[in-house]
Amino acid sequence: MMKRVNITIGGRMSLSAFVFLAGIYLFTGYAAAGVCSVNDDQQFSFIVFGDSRDNVAGVSQTLAKIVKTMAAHVDVDKPAPSFAVFTGDAATSGGRNNLKDWDNITSGLSAKIPVLFVKGNHDIYSRLKGYSRDGEFQEFQRERLEAGADINIGCIQRVPGEAGYSAFSFIWNGSLFVILDTYEVPVPKDQRNGWVSPRQLKMLGTALDNTTLRHKFVFAHTPAFDNGPHGNIGKPQYLGSWSQSFMEMWKIIDRNGVDTVFNAHDHFYARKKIDSTVNPQWKNGVLQVITGGAGAPLYDPESCAGSDCIKYDKASKINHFIIVTVRPEDASYKVYDLDDKQIEEHVINKP
Repeated sequence: MMKRVNITIGGRMSLSAFVFLAGIYLFTGYAAAGVCSVNDDQQFSFIVFGDSRDNVAGVSQTLAKIVKTMAAHVDVDKPAPSFAVFTGDAATSGGRNNLKDWDNITSGLSAKIPVLFVKGNHDIYSRLKGYSRDGEFQEFQRERLEAGADINIGCIQRVPGEAGYSAFSFIWNGSLFVILDTYEVPVPKDQRNGWVSPRQLKMLGTALDNTTLRHKFVFAHTPAFDNGPHGNIGKPQYLGSWSQSFMEMWKIIDRNGVDTVFNAHDHFYARKKIDSTVNPQWKNGVLQVITGGAGAPLYDPESCAGSDCIKYDKASKINHFIIVTVRPEDASYKVYDLDDKQIEEHVINKP
């Protein structure tokens, strides 16, 4: 079943990013399984990009060029991308001014399609007070809901409590999307490089375990399997992931055969099939894609050395974005560099 939802949304169409969140405060628990039983075989596509911070305090100048290129794809691609997901770290420091700066720079894309925002660590970071700006981040999101727009949604369900717009699920054309907040505050002292809270693990399990939809996508700023630019080197006791909470997250993801988990945090492009070669318990071969190339200072994806390193199936130290095309039988991923050159296409077949 599909619902037509009217909500108010900010002045220009660019603010339609958060139309997905219509009715987000109407829910205090978890959706019943039947609520999300939407099936639609229509082909569609979406854009993924992340990490646009500079290395000082604000937004990278590179982002503007990437936005212009992505917006051009909306005009010419068939099918045109329906929405975009930004995987976090808009600016080096959080706070209202930098978030609005990012919002203005990305308006050339968000004027055409919704742009969803996955919270990253820098989006709530203060050099003096650590992760202290979550309130400003949540308020920035809420302020975007100002004027009117319509959109079809199958369901939208947020994590209960005060996570605001940071952790929720929705359905688009018969595919399930789950957004996680790996910097839900308060962040435990031993998890400064990201964690998944128990209530988000419950939300993720409920969303995935109760759906029969063929395609399922998860977004989270911090990758579970990482070569260590942030110190998140895989650990055998966590089945190759970097912490207990990410291991528990991946158990849910693996048993449900998720298509792809999209991350940022590392400033490069990389993909890795997380299967029994990482640990025998990973049986379904879920794809992890790191897309952190929207302007942040680039890292070397091959810099990790040691027995606990994760060897990526493909990795490139490039500015980039990804366009995903979803069909009933598969999902294809085209990666484009800063000059709009396609650098790879990867296809996942769905039986």
